Amino acid sequence: MRRKYVGQFSVGDRVVCIKSYSSTGPIFEGMTGVVCHIHNGQPNIGIRWDQQLRRGHSCHDHCEHGWGWYMWDDYIQKLAENT
Repeated sequence: MRRKYVGQFSVGDRVVCIKSYSSTGPIFEGMTGVVCHIHNGQPNIGIRWDQQLRRGHSCHDHCEHGWGWYMWDDYIQKLAENT
């Protein structure tokens, strides 16, 4: 069972993908982005990635279409404030 959102991420946080998420989407370890939406679905952390994605979406209109993807919290990590 996947972990649910536990509050360690907030909209505006810069994050890095720490393990590839490519079963249905094009997210790979080392990619960076910004949390743009948190919702009740699973996975629930919407990321606006720094590069446009093949098959990306808009995280329910919280970023430009093609740049967003929802992630599980154990696939991403916060970056330092000045990164």
